[in-house]
Amino acid sequence: MFLTREVILHIDMDAFFTSCEELKNKNLKNKIFVVATRTKHSVVASANYKARALGIKAGMPLFKAKEKLSNLLIIESDLNFYQNMSSQIFTFIKKRYSQKIEVTSIDECYLNVTNNYSTFGTVTNLINNIQKNIWIKFKLTCSIGASFSKFFAKIAANINKPNNFFIINENNYKFKLDNFSINIIPGIGQVAYSKLFALNIKTIKEFKDYLLHNYHNVNNVFNSKIIALGFLNELLGRSNLNINLNKIQKSISIEKTFVNSLGNLNIIYFQFQILVKKLFLEVKSKGFIFSTLKIKLKDTNFCNYLFQIKLKNNNNKFNYVFSKLQLLVKTKWNKKPLRLIGVCFANLQFSFNLYLQKRIFDDNSWKSNLKTIINKKYQTKIIL
Repeated sequence: MFLTREVILHIDMDAFFTSCEELKNKNLKNKIFVVATRTKHSVVASANYKARALGIKAGMPLFKAKEKLSNLLIIESDLNFYQNMSSQIFTFIKKRYSQKIEVTSIDECYLNVTNNYSTFGTVTNLINNIQKNIWIKFKLTCSIGASFSKFFAKIAANINKPNNFFIINENNYKFKLDNFSINIIPGIGQVAYSKLFALNIKTIKEFKDYLLHNYHNVNNVFNSKIIALGFLNELLGRSNLNINLNKIQKSISIEKTFVNSLGNLNIIYFQFQILVKKLFLEVKSKGFIFSTLKIKLKDTNFCNYLFQIKLKNNNNKFNYVFSKLQLLVKTKWNKKPLRLIGVCFANLQFSFNLYLQKRIFDDNSWKSNLKTIINKKYQTKIIL
């Protein structure tokens, strides 16, 4: 039961890339496979649930995935097909269920149904209707979380995957999640998880109590108290984040802390290469291109160094980007051992395909002008 606040759904398509591949090839249905490129340092873009049961997951280096299953089937990614399916699904959701939609990636969105769910009687009925019609129309499944905030809705969507739902409302949010692991909390990455685990903090209740009673000593886990305060406010149900109809992410970053410091240039390059591969995977899955590369270096004296470079003509080819990163490291690194490295792709823009997808959610006045521009520029005709 929802009382006075908004009703937010988080819709997450299940194993989206591999599920799309199963649409194209029915013979994959009972196979163990991943979506990835067949390059030397490739990482897994998506693993189907049979592969996940073996410990194979997105972001894992492909050679490690093969260590778990030597004859692992690898399917080359088809990003254009995934983006096309994504556009169709989110357009369908918007037209049928709510105009208040925020697409956060190629396979996830938030939906504000505060003024719509009563048409279906209950939130549960609405969720069942969404899942049923997505299956009927696209033969794909999704997991849905419902709550009064985006934070809790995203957590809820991760609890009963795949093809299920979970509801967190104002009556139960204070206790219903207490015994769940902290790894379902959005924003708790591997580094923070490891630090919290070392403090014997494993559940959401333990994490909440830690924030309440140790707020002034959280810098050993998070980079700032502001981050800790953000988690605390969300867990206490004080979120003020609304559905953003015009959200455009500005940057994507990743970093890694090392127990043993890095002092060898080739090892530093290798570790950066792993991070860059993971970032490329995320950027492509969200349909972005980027124009600025940034790196972060933290030495054993805890001194931070930030460097950046503009990419010529928005060149997003891996070899070009990584060569620029190597140049930054070689010319800027002061040779002091490093305990942390980080990479950021900044000044993100939607690629052409996803640009069309995003504009679908605006009003229709843009169509005629955009169609004229595209037809003229690409000497082709499109139908919008």
